[in-house]
Amino acid sequence: MNNKELTSALATATKNRKEETAQLLETAIALMTDHLVKGDIVQLAKLGSFQVYKKMERVIINPGTGKRMLVPPKLALGFKPYLAIKEKIGKSEEELSEK
Repeated sequence: MNNKELTSALATATKNRKEETAQLLETAIALMTDHLVKGDIVQLAKLGSFQVYKKMERVIINPGTGKRMLVPPKLALGFKPYLAIKEKIGKSEEELSEK
């Protein structure tokens, strides 16, 4: 599902215009981004939580040349899904493997 499909589905489910729904979705994403930039954890009920964490610097080896390289530290975005979603995805994976 891409952004356009999500906006359309939300507009249909809430019986709002697509333009209003798109603006609401953009505003929600902007607010989440602002809080993540500040270092806050963003928790969405029945979905999960988003958190910025720091990846430490590390040494990697280029498999082609065998040369060692230092990767500098950086910030990354992590997502931890709500337990019910994890269980639901696990069940759907089992159903797919049975087919």
